[in-house]
Formats: sequence, C-alpha cells, structure tokens
Amino acid sequence: MICSRAIKHIWLSVASIIYFELKKKYNVEAVAVLKINGKAVENGLIVTKADSEVTHINQLKGKKIVLGSPICMSNCVIPLYMLSRAGITQEDVPNIWSAGTDKGAIITLLSGLADVAGIREESLKDFEDRVRVIAKSPSFPRHILMVSKNIDPKIYREIELSIFNIQEDTLNRMGIDGFVRPQPNMFEVIRDIKKYSSFFPL
Repeated sequence: MICSRAIKHIWLSVASIIYFELKKKYNVEAVAVLKINGKAVENGLIVTKADSEVTHINQLKGKKIVLGSPICMSNCVIPLYMLSRAGITQEDVPNIWSAGTDKGAIITLLSGLADVAGIREESLKDFEDRVRVIAKSPSFPRHILMVSKNIDPKIYREIELSIFNIQEDTLNRMGIDGFVRPQPNMFEVIRDIKKYSSFFPL
C-alpha cells in the first residue's frame, strides 16, 4: 500500500503530450503507464469513406477535415501531428473543425460534410466496413503515472513496488487492467510533436 507521505509525490498525466513539460518543470519521472482494455498505448488514425478517391495523407491539401476532439491527444493532437509530418499546414486545410466525439466525426465524414476524419483507433470498431484508414500514428502511452525525483530513493522504490502490486479488485474499481513499465520508444512521438507544433498552433 502506498503510504500517505508518498501520495503527494505521485502525478497522473491525463494527456501524455504534457509529460516532458511536467518532467522539466517539476523533475518527475514516468514510473508506470496505465493499461486499459488490454493496451497501455494507443494510436491516432486519419480515415476517409471507404469509397473515397483520397487514398493517401499527401492528398489532403484543400480537403475538409473533422476531428473527434478539440483538445485530446489521440483524436486531435496526433492527427494534426500526422498532417504536419506530411508537410501539410493550417493554411493548406482551412476547413478543419471538431465534432466533439469520434462518433460525431465519423458520422460527419459518412454524411459527406467532411472528406477525412481524425479519430482514435478504438473508435474504428463499429465502422470498419464504411471507412478506410489512410494514416496511422506510431503508438504512444495512454496515461502516465509519474513520481517526483526529489524524494528519498527509498520512498520512490516503495511507490514503484506498491503500484505494481495493486490487487485485482482494486484495479477493477479503478476501471483499469493494471500498469506496465515505461519503455523509451513509448515517448518518441511525444518528443517529436514539438518539432511540428508551429504547423497547427493549438
């Protein structure tokens, strides 16, 4: 069990994009990544209608783009990052907006109001026969559990040990499968996003 003196040193990053900012500002370190629905990482997608003439991300200049969220990592930041890596800027796609949810974005796409949609991979499940994936992002962590590096190393180890020994019934109440240890490749996309932030200022 995590003792009360350790709780104040634990941070949970809801949006993994801010991990490096928190790491730099508060000297925290990723100690675990939450595992939900069997996965500790996720991916963003850019999709078109199954019968669309658009088959590649490089064809999106001048197209109408709808995003699943105005702020979330997988269905906003990551699709914009993928566009940026393809050399597409905000000026190239002036008609870009958020539907508020992935389902809303997909419905907007299928109704013909948008040419492409940016969504998280999990949202594809009920629409696989009606949409086509034209771009998929590298994987990135869902949610990151961080611990301050300014604490006694003994307390740090106690926190780490407690996290990876949480009982299954407790995990069920939390609504998660468990935790996995962070791997360096999980953070490559987050680090790379900064290079392209000027393409689509958020």
